Amino acid sequence: MGASDRISQINSVVGSRLKELRLLHGMTQQDLSRKLNLTYQQIQKYEVGKNAIGAGRLYLISQVLEVSPLYFFDDLSIPTASIQESRAASLKLAAQINTIQNLHIRKGIEALILATVKAEPH
Repeated sequence: MGASDRISQINSVVGSRLKELRLLHGMTQQDLSRKLNLTYQQIQKYEVGKNAIGAGRLYLISQVLEVSPLYFFDDLSIPTASIQESRAASLKLAAQINTIQNLHIRKGIEALILATVKAEPH
């Protein structure tokens, strides 16, 4: 694999992580684009890896999404199809949880998930 291919794969992974975080925050592409003074089309291009995200822009994105910039580069192994499917299912579930209007119920579901994760043997 050449350097150009590896760069394209890294851009795709970083873009996927951007999309994950945006959805976990219950934000649309337009919501995020407004906070960053960009067009939603630019966010789309970042999320699919079509455009690379510059260092300064990535820093601002990480501040808006409340993560370290390193989050986008942690374990840059290219995900397999099964990992991508699992992540997609997780994103769909997170988006559905974010639509629950009753804060008490939503927090209860989040607490249940966290307790289940802690109880699982590793």
